[in-house]
Amino acid sequence: MKLFRVNALIERDMRKFFRSPALMMASMVFPLVQLIVLGYAFGGKIKGAVVAVVDQDQTVQSRRLREMMNGISTGPKTFRVVEYKSLPQAINDLRSGFVAAVIDIPYDFTQRYYQRNRPRISFTEDNTDQFVSSSLLERVQQMVNELNAPDVEPRLASQVDLNVVEMYPYIEYIKYLLAGSIAMSIFHRGHDRRGDYVY
Repeated sequence: MKLFRVNALIERDMRKFFRSPALMMASMVFPLVQLIVLGYAFGGKIKGAVVAVVDQDQTVQSRRLREMMNGISTGPKTFRVVEYKSLPQAINDLRSGFVAAVIDIPYDFTQRYYQRNRPRISFTEDNTDQFVSSSLLERVQQMVNELNAPDVEPRLASQVDLNVVEMYPYIEYIKYLLAGSIAMSIFHRGHDRRGDYVY
């Protein structure tokens, strides 16, 4: 193909482009929105995630845990704490998407802590968003490690355990790729010769 023909094709397409404001806006705005969405989806830091806390203990060590959570809420601001009186209600809100995770402090937490009887807190996460759930789990694990840090002498027998519960089973991407492809093919059945959608 000769060069003047290529120039003619370029000139024709540029004229079509500049004569269509909608096409110009779509060409400039959509890539920018895509970059912003993908940038936040695959990177950055989690801020302001809502975490439900059910304190069934209401004693010294549970208050210490809540103080650590409030410190994270005012410091790194990874999550903000919402206190619940009932664990089933917190789990229902987690299933409904109102909260990102649930931290349950059992009624015998402080007692088992001083008895060195493996005290435990429960962390229930919405693992549909692995990025958010892993960031929250990292913060909660930091709190547990701080609780387990010795004051004067090692207290290995009284270390706090973190029980992680995933709300939904993990499914690998390759397993639902086929189902997603079928769903996309149903909504997008094809084009006619002019490029219009055929339904």
